[in-house]
Amino acid sequence: MDEAFVGTELKYLVNIESEGFSMVDDIFEIILKRGSVVMTFTKDDLVFRDGNYYLCFDSEPFGAGTVSAVARAYVPDSDFHDGKRTEVLRVDLVKLRTP
Repeated sequence: MDEAFVGTELKYLVNIESEGFSMVDDIFEIILKRGSVVMTFTKDDLVFRDGNYYLCFDSEPFGAGTVSAVARAYVPDSDFHDGKRTEVLRVDLVKLRTP
């Protein structure tokens, strides 16, 4: 887990892998949480450069504490009624400290 000071603008490479899933072709979102503060980023909210997606955000609204990231990917799968299987992964992304 990374550490940073509150107010730092952060940038993370997003890499979601699952058999049959393509970050370019399929739908996914990243949800950042700390306490009652929640920010949701769709694929369109991310920076796409050189074939990679980057999550860029200002840490100021989160305040001090651990920010978790929840990735939700919609994997094509014909065995499900809507043709998609939802996969969810949660990681503690960054511990923010007061400067």
